[in-house]
Amino acid sequence: MHRFLYILLAFGLLVFTSCGSEDIPIVPEPEPPIIEVPNPGDNEDSTEKGDENDQESEIGPEWASECFNVPEVSEDGWIRISRPEQMAAFLLLEYTEGVRLKIVADLDMSFMPEEVISAVTASSRYFKDLIIDGSGCAITNYSSNAFLGVAQSLQISNLVFDNFRITSDLQAAGALVNELRGSAVFNNVTVRNSFVSAADADAGGLVGFVARESLEDRQEELAVSFEGCSVLETEVVAAGSSGKMVGRLSGYDNREVLSFDTQCSSVDVVLRSKDGESYSGQYAEGNEGEWLRETDFTPFDNFLGDEIYGRGTVIYGNMRFVPRWDGHRQVAPLAADPLYDGWEAGVVIYSSYDLAYLQGKSLREGKYYLLADVDMGGDDGYIFESIADITYLNGVRKEKRLEPQESLTKEDNHTIYNVKIVLDEHVLPGAAFILHVADPGTRHMNLNFYGADVYNGTNLREGDIQYGNAYAGTVVSMVESDCPYTIDNVHCSHGVLDAVCKMGGLIGHVCADVDVLNCSVDGYLLKNRQTGMQEEYNIGPVYVGDGKYQAFGSQSWSTEGDAGGLIGFIASMSVGNAYIKGCSVTGTAIDCYGNPDKYVPISIYVWRKENYTSGPEGYYFFAELSSLVAGRHVNQFIGAIDSDMQSDLFVIEDYYVSGNSYFGVPAESANEYGHQYAEGKYCEVLGCAYYIGLDISILGVNLGHYGSYPGTVKFKPRGGEWVTVTEAPGDGLNMAWTGGGLEF
Repeated sequence: MHRFLYILLAFGLLVFTSCGSEDIPIVPEPEPPIIEVPNPGDNEDSTEKGDENDQESEIGPEWASECFNVPEVSEDGWIRISRPEQMAAFLLLEYTEGVRLKIVADLDMSFMPEEVISAVTASSRYFKDLIIDGSGCAITNYSSNAFLGVAQSLQISNLVFDNFRITSDLQAAGALVNELRGSAVFNNVTVRNSFVSAADADAGGLVGFVARESLEDRQEELAVSFEGCSVLETEVVAAGSSGKMVGRLSGYDNREVLSFDTQCSSVDVVLRSKDGESYSGQYAEGNEGEWLRETDFTPFDNFLGDEIYGRGTVIYGNMRFVPRWDGHRQVAPLAADPLYDGWEAGVVIYSSYDLAYLQGKSLREGKYYLLADVDMGGDDGYIFESIADITYLNGVRKEKRLEPQESLTKEDNHTIYNVKIVLDEHVLPGAAFILHVADPGTRHMNLNFYGADVYNGTNLREGDIQYGNAYAGTVVSMVESDCPYTIDNVHCSHGVLDAVCKMGGLIGHVCADVDVLNCSVDGYLLKNRQTGMQEEYNIGPVYVGDGKYQAFGSQSWSTEGDAGGLIGFIASMSVGNAYIKGCSVTGTAIDCYGNPDKYVPISIYVWRKENYTSGPEGYYFFAELSSLVAGRHVNQFIGAIDSDMQSDLFVIEDYYVSGNSYFGVPAESANEYGHQYAEGKYCEVLGCAYYIGLDISILGVNLGHYGSYPGTVKFKPRGGEWVTVTEAPGDGLNMAWTGGGLEF
């Protein structure tokens, strides 16, 4: 016959002096909840076992059913737990708020009857504003799906959890708390000789999952700290992420703070996936961002398993741990909130996962703000797919956002570390962090790039107009025509560019008005390859002298060249204004091949003249002359500039170059890499200024100009004097510009 024990599970109405509770005053509560729990001495098998299965022998000396109650609140506001029965009764409470629990004796839970264990397992336990002071005591031999199932605003101190077996099938699992929703403090808490498992979620040695009460409520602050806590000789198994102390943090934004002080430790903790494989997450030594490499995080390895969003503030010791990108995760960035982000509108990027979300996208609407340093894991081989285009990107530190733009420096910027771009075969517009500028008024500002690695394979499609080419830049590969562009306070250091042509440490190929302000390239390696692939350039046919004469020429160059430490190539494309101020290239190796200037043979034909060899379409050969045409140049600053109109103006103001080299030769000693604008005078920041045009004079008659025109280049080193280089039409074949002139 079944018997039932009716237990009062609130602040009990009965005091059992035999259980050591005579000093706990009674605080009567009206109509406390009554939980019906089967008497452990009464089970379905009792009749078969006879008299030996009486209540006394079934429960044993360590479990007294009469003590299965929650003690009253003491005058000092604490509920004192001195027996395992009391602890079990407390755990059966469906909801508690504002309870202060003091453990005053070691509690061995091994004699909990199966019926009690089942009742604990089946209960929906939610604890809010709970304080537990363990008084240095231990709770041992506990087995269930949770100790504290869900808790909010929790404090636990001076307590040992020994031989806990927490197995959760539906939610996260932790020896102390399965799901922590809100702030908490854990002080001097130890878990040892335990097993924690989450069949379908995350698991941690102390806490399974940490989040705000409302996951995406940015108004709610969350701070969870572990002080002097230890996990020893424990195994943690999870279908999701496993952590020695915390399985997973939500990390919706950086106002979620999870910290572990230097006194926290772990010994012989095993992390496994549900398949039994060894588990190691991102929050371990070797996965930290580049700027944290000097800090040894080994003592904190895998204290945290992972985050959902990756934006949380995780403190290991005295340092924030920020993991590098894992090569695959993408998280949609947050919309800017002026209260927390400083910007009235736009999209804010706080993590490598946020930035990874932008891969491959065309982002012409809205403004994007980089509000954290991020490591994209390129030195681990993770490849970032270039952003197609982005109209506005600003990486200024939040505290500097209101400063005048002209006063900002490299130190005021956030940094993108170790972005790796790989394009197996060149297609327009080339390879870079951002493929091209495709929207007029595009602006990129206040960004640092460290350790970028950009590779563009050669176009091998014979017959393609881009055959043999490969363009590249760190920030942008190509600025499209009719798309004026500003890049301001952007700095690239310790990167590698590997391409063929139109390649620059900052920008590869510029075809529009551009302002490049206060930018730098430092410690780079630029290298290209000799392709052996030829591109043919034709001059003409040019009809001059009212069509009486025709000029026609052709020459071939290989594809490599137009490479510069800052910018590879600037082509005016009928726009023709470039303003470059306060920029520098330092400590950079320019190991790039170019092509020399070549004289192009020009055949002159005259219409319907007798006694000359017959030529095309009724024209007859008259003479053969030659015109100097620029090759593909290399320079420590700008590879080459190609003008289109007389009105084109290219200004390089307050530039600085130092410590650069060409194939190991100091740049300052290699004049052939600089533009010779007058006899014996070289421009150290420009490989060549040229135009593709002809001034034609035959028999003293000026027959006019064909093609592009020379513009004007002005350059001034930092602290130096201005030099102006220009050329008037009709003045070809001089040193001011590499252009063309024909005189017969």
